Amino acid sequence: MHDRRSQWIHRAQLVATLLWLSSVVTALGIYVIDPGRFTAANIAAALRDSGHQIALLLLLVSVIRAFFLIPSTPFVLAGGLLLPDRPWTVLFISMLGIILSATLLYFFSELLGFRDHFRRLPGSTFSKLESALKGRFGFFYLVLWAFLPFAPTDAACYVAGCTRMSFGKFLAGIGLGELIICSFYVLAGQSIWQFLLQSWKVVP
Repeated sequence: MHDRRSQWIHRAQLVATLLWLSSVVTALGIYVIDPGRFTAANIAAALRDSGHQIALLLLLVSVIRAFFLIPSTPFVLAGGLLLPDRPWTVLFISMLGIILSATLLYFFSELLGFRDHFRRLPGSTFSKLESALKGRFGFFYLVLWAFLPFAPTDAACYVAGCTRMSFGKFLAGIGLGELIICSFYVLAGQSIWQFLLQSWKVVP
């Protein structure tokens, strides 16, 4: 009975993993073929007509996009375009979306049985990843991973979940790294953009 149940769980995980992979491949394919769909301006235009629900919708899409490994940067910048006079609100929504999505991805990796798949990586790749994230510098690795603009933070969430890194340390590392880069995008980025507009005589 236990073996039969394990088989059903394994099959369900396999089907779920295949569905997730097909969704990721489709989403990333669209992102690569037509990146213009995911620019901050287009995202802002798509959400602009939602009225008072802008903040909620921005939060929802910020969480959902993580499951498809779509970078969060365009969504953070879109928030700045939608709410230019409320940078702290944009930063709060962006960080809340990142924290929620990171939490979901961390546990999602365990639900789909990614740990077993990672164990099949050649050589000692998985063991090295596990040692690195669970070691004394694991927190700083995640901070750096989350801070670097071109590093896939969502992938780090899956890896951390697979290695069963301390959830508190994981969330703190991702949160700190993303807070630094998002603060730059929202606060410093807005100031630079406003300066350029004034230089070009677009705004008084």
